[in-house]
Amino acid sequence: MDRHVLIDRPALLGLIEPDRWQRLQDQFATVLGIPLRTVTATHELLSAPSWPPAFEYEPAMQLLRIGEELPQLFPSSQGPPAVTSATTPLGITYATVPIRATSTQIVAYVVLGPCIVGARDSEPQLRDRASQLQLDADVLWPMLLSLKLHTHSSIRSALQLIEEVGTSIVGLAYQVKRLAGASA
Repeated sequence: MDRHVLIDRPALLGLIEPDRWQRLQDQFATVLGIPLRTVTATHELLSAPSWPPAFEYEPAMQLLRIGEELPQLFPSSQGPPAVTSATTPLGITYATVPIRATSTQIVAYVVLGPCIVGARDSEPQLRDRASQLQLDADVLWPMLLSLKLHTHSSIRSALQLIEEVGTSIVGLAYQVKRLAGASA
């Protein structure tokens, strides 16, 4: 019975060992210099968030309201069928990458961000934006300086890489489970 549920509706952590997925996510976060999280279509965490070195995650969680971007990235419990991105009024970008077991079965989403794509605002520009949003620019400025800058082409490449690697690993694991179920 359990075997048929897995084949009909695969789940990321039913296909990949959680520790192995966490290590992969942590490695991508370190190499890219971007925080990463893996979530379900209903925004539930599937792994611990991965923070790049020197990123002060506790203040960022509160100041940048990390997690509140998810409904903007994909508001429905269906989740988007393709890569999506959104940029906040502060100029901070987030993106989601679907991870598939098959061409039609998305088992998770990797959320990238916060990061800055393109040019960073100057300090006076940030102060103006922060004032409009009723936020403390003195606290935000050092936080934004800690975010790694990415070009549009580099972030597109990173998103494609995460999608290709994640989907390849999960797709192979799904095929192994199907073959094991068929031979049992």
